Amino acid sequence: MARTSTSLGMGVTVAILGALSLGLFIAFAVFFGKWNNLNAEKMAEQSVTEQFINTAERNRDDVNRQLANAKGERKSLVGYLLEGQQSVMSKVTGVSTDTLPQLEQKLASLNAGGAPLLTVARDQAARISQLEEALASADAERLKALADKKSEVDRVGTIVKSYDETIAALNEQINQYKDEITRYREGTDTARKEMDARIESLDDTIAKLRDEADRERAALQEKILI
Repeated sequence: MARTSTSLGMGVTVAILGALSLGLFIAFAVFFGKWNNLNAEKMAEQSVTEQFINTAERNRDDVNRQLANAKGERKSLVGYLLEGQQSVMSKVTGVSTDTLPQLEQKLASLNAGGAPLLTVARDQAARISQLEEALASADAERLKALADKKSEVDRVGTIVKSYDETIAALNEQINQYKDEITRYREGTDTARKEMDARIESLDDTIAKLRDEADRERAALQEKILI
């Protein structure tokens, strides 16, 4: 009877231990399966994460600074960097969706020779400033030349006007002289005619006197002869 009880107790114990072992095995299998799944998910997520940033890059100071800036704006690092790139591209090329190769292609068209973009921009700004200064200087010279030309035109116009006035005054004087000469000629002709008339009259008088003198002389001779 005692042996039977002992055997029964041993059987129950073995059964319980078997059940517990089976339960533990099943639990281990379940947890191991979950661990494998979690580990696979972790590895897959780590593989995906490695596509964005690897372990070495996480320890870089510049990456940590960018991460701190992203956290300060409550953004993810990728979102922060993408927004920064879009902002830079928008300001540089005018197209926020441009990529770095597209930027390099556009920079190549500037014949910058690999110079930094800000250097190219400063050089262009300096060149534009020089051209604007040259244009302003040329425009000032043009305005000065126009002013000098206007002054010269006004001066020449004043000289021409004075010359024309002098010519007009001289022409008026010449016309006056012509009128006086014409009047003088007319007066001279009249005086000549009057003198001719007086000479002719004197000639007639002299002729008459001579005739009278001849007659008187002839009469006197006749008287002397008688």
